[in-house]
Formats: sequence, C-alpha cells, structure tokens
Amino acid sequence: MNMIAEISNQQLKTENEVITKLEKAHSLKDYYITLDHANLDWLPEHVTKVEEMWRNGFPVSEIAQNVKRSDKDTFLLIYDRLELGEIEARKGGIFGNEYTS
Repeated sequence: MNMIAEISNQQLKTENEVITKLEKAHSLKDYYITLDHANLDWLPEHVTKVEEMWRNGFPVSEIAQNVKRSDKDTFLLIYDRLELGEIEARKGGIFGNEYTS
C-alpha cells in the first residue's frame, strides 16, 4: 500500500471513530422529542385561513374542520402564531365567540 493510501485510511479510521463517539454521546434514545407524532406542516393558504377564522371568533374545533386537520394540530398552529405575534389572544380563547357574553 502506498503512503498516501495509508494516510487516507488512517484519517478515515480516525474520523469514523470520532463520529461513532459523537453518535454515542448524543444518541436520540437519550432524548424525548416533544410532539414528534404531530403533523406540524402547514400550507401557507391554510395558515392564512386559520388566522382569518381565529380573528373572526370561530372556535378551534370549527377552524380544524374547515382546514381538514385535527383540533390538536390546529391548536398547535394557533399557539405558534400567538407566540410569534401573528395573531392576538382573544376573549373566549379556543372556544371563540361561543363563550363571550
């Protein structure tokens, strides 16, 4: 084996050892990923529809039906949009105008 090949093999072996150590140190089995099972991908037009319905006082359950998503996924989008300041908290909360008297 020539010298360049030997150096390359040694460097590759060292890199693989480092990668293995890093993978063991940061193994996903050691972490709990919150909401890993949730469907958190949204089309922009659905985000716009959710925001519009939220502003118009619709309950989360009705918004979810309109965009054909679960109440949970819709609530999580609304929570995200609230956190980002894209929509505002409202009287009636997730129940909307149904519970504002």
